[in-house]
Amino acid sequence: MAQAIGKIASAFIQEELKTGSAYEYMFLLPNEYAKLLKFKPQVPDGAAGMCSEILACSAEHGLERKFMIESFVKKSPPTTCPATMPPPFKPGVDFVHHYKKPEV
Repeated sequence: MAQAIGKIASAFIQEELKTGSAYEYMFLLPNEYAKLLKFKPQVPDGAAGMCSEILACSAEHGLERKFMIESFVKKSPPTTCPATMPPPFKPGVDFVHHYKKPEV
């Protein structure tokens, strides 16, 4: 029984808790906090723009560059809150049914 619960939990973590959700939360948290602040940042005159691609290009070839490229945020953040979780089971599916041991 415990192994079945462990397998289901492991599958849930692998399928539902993706890196994208972590990035979305890391984006959401400072943005929501920034709305509470009165400080208005200003770009100084003569400042140069920088993007993640420039940082990856400056990295030496190898693992450092590979990890930087893999960690690029490739899409804009979603409009939904990343902290909301979908229900663990589809509506109408019996919860106990998933954890019963098959009868032999």
